[in-house]
Amino acid sequence: MTIIPPSTPTYEELIGYNIYLDGTLLAFINQPVYILSLQPGIYTMGISAVYEDGESAITTTTFVILDIFNPPQNVQYEIIDDHVHLTWDDPAPGSTSPFENFRIYVDGNIYEETLENQCDIFGLINGLIYEIAVTAIYEAGESEIYPFEIIYTGNDVDLENISIANSKAYPNPFSYSTTISYYSKALSIAADVQSEIEIFNIKGRSLRQFKIHHEDIGKKYRINSVIWDGKESNGSLVSSGIYFYQIKIDNKIMFMNKLLLIR
Repeated sequence: MTIIPPSTPTYEELIGYNIYLDGTLLAFINQPVYILSLQPGIYTMGISAVYEDGESAITTTTFVILDIFNPPQNVQYEIIDDHVHLTWDDPAPGSTSPFENFRIYVDGNIYEETLENQCDIFGLINGLIYEIAVTAIYEAGESEIYPFEIIYTGNDVDLENISIANSKAYPNPFSYSTTISYYSKALSIAADVQSEIEIFNIKGRSLRQFKIHHEDIGKKYRINSVIWDGKESNGSLVSSGIYFYQIKIDNKIMFMNKLLLIR
């Protein structure tokens, strides 16, 4: 803290300054510089000029000291066979709260929490884009989330007994359009079975339907996807807000998830 001496002439000799913290006299100093170490919080600091025969009015200011939650450093990944191997370094020194553990996110969802500087992510689908992030958790909060994208090119997850898996919308939240995709077991869906992705608003009103045409392309599994441009079936733009999509096969709801549109 640096104190600027009074500029208005006085008839008394200035001998120093009183420093107040939240209304309590903290110190008397005779130099216009004072260093004070504080924990995170909201404070009111007061300063007065002290003369031989008295003290000036107290000038106050209120300020906030925020917690510091440093994130993990040097996050890296490697695709190995059927999973993604993540590694990272400890956060830089200087956080104001005790460290607890690391948290790993996949597409905005918590995948795992660990004390180690590594994590293996399983169950990913070949050819899909994933958003991954690693944060540091402290007693008083969590570090900033800095996600990065990867295209998974490892071995497929075993979907032998699953008809619909790993449905996702990317990006989500989105501003202009989002790609809604799901992985299906091709042999479990006959060519004449009707499949669709339907968009609803938060009140349950249907806004848009996308019909999925299944063809026998000689593959055991396939990625099915549509692009929603944030419009209703009549072409009008929908406003910012929360929406839902559901995947139906032969009029049976197989999956439902949330979308967030921010214009």
